Amino acid sequence: MKPFVAVVFGLMGSGKSRRAKALAEATKANYISSDIIRKLMAKIPLTQRAERHFGKGIYSKQFTEKVYQEMLNQAYASLESGTPAVLDATYSKRSHRDQVREAAAQWNAPLFFFFVDTSEEVIRQRLLRRERKKVISDGRLDVFPQHKESFQPPQEDENIIRVPGEGGVDRAVGEMVAIIKGALEGP
Repeated sequence: MKPFVAVVFGLMGSGKSRRAKALAEATKANYISSDIIRKLMAKIPLTQRAERHFGKGIYSKQFTEKVYQEMLNQAYASLESGTPAVLDATYSKRSHRDQVREAAAQWNAPLFFFFVDTSEEVIRQRLLRRERKKVISDGRLDVFPQHKESFQPPQEDENIIRVPGEGGVDRAVGEMVAIIKGALEGP
């Protein structure tokens, strides 16, 4: 399969990380996670919770810019080695999504944006369950209202593909793989 970049994004708790990991496995792509990169850059153990002040510390605008730049650096290295890249992050700002678009165009790489569409009720249930687990993500129910308020939903002109965040992961990943293969292999 020709190297490509796939961005799997959405609200915290939408199921994007599970779908992104499964997509990377199914396509033999490198999995590039903002949660992992953020913790490594901050020298915080992966399952240790960071300070949960929305928009501050390792979640400040400045730190987030560095995380997204590192994701692009890793995606470029992946493509240079002939391996697809799957990026997993909220990409809550259109400007961040546009940066990926610009980079993929410079790299002449096929690009796919998959928005994981999940109901708020399911997200809230997932975030509540997450409170009791050791997970990499710091997304929690107490910061969800601010996150949702600041999230810039994808617009029609962004050419986004919506995938289900509810139901089986296999179904969503099957849809994503079919779309990627169809675009890369043609009719």
